[in-house]
Amino acid sequence: ICHQSVSHGLGPSASEVGGSASWGLAADESQVSGYYVYLATDGAGAGKSALGNVGSGTNTYAVSGDTSISGFSHLVVYAQSSLQEQTTPASFALSDTGVTVPSVTAMTDLDLDAAEVGGTLSWGTPSSEAHVDKYYIYLATDAAGAGSNAVGNENAGTFSHSVGADTAI
Repeated sequence: ICHQSVSHGLGPSASEVGGSASWGLAADESQVSGYYVYLATDGAGAGKSALGNVGSGTNTYAVSGDTSISGFSHLVVYAQSSLQEQTTPASFALSDTGVTVPSVTAMTDLDLDAAEVGGTLSWGTPSSEAHVDKYYIYLATDAAGAGSNAVGNENAGTFSHSVGADTAI
């Protein structure tokens, strides 16, 4: 199997990634029972940590948007037969491209309850959306992201999000 593509940079911080990893299927799938996906410290699979697995005939794995890559440099995929896992994985180096959103430009709180918000949150356009698939929206207790709580996401090209009424802060 070989690497074909991986989406990256979907994590909310510099040490997190997420997206869709894909690879070429084995030339002969008749002996493959599935594929196991790991984070690893090198392309040969050293120091691997399991992310999950998919069945034979499937060549994509959805990596959660908050997957920590701290200490890892590669994503590796092993084919599994009824006897054992293959010894040499397909691998690709992790690449996390961060995009800084210029600033939140508006959030009018339309929720009248104390300790709750609701309304439309808007933000500035980044200099480039070349590596942006989605914007993940969090409420936090400070600008550094302490105490963050996910409230939603929007596709690239969208620069506002409706925060539902009665959202606790």
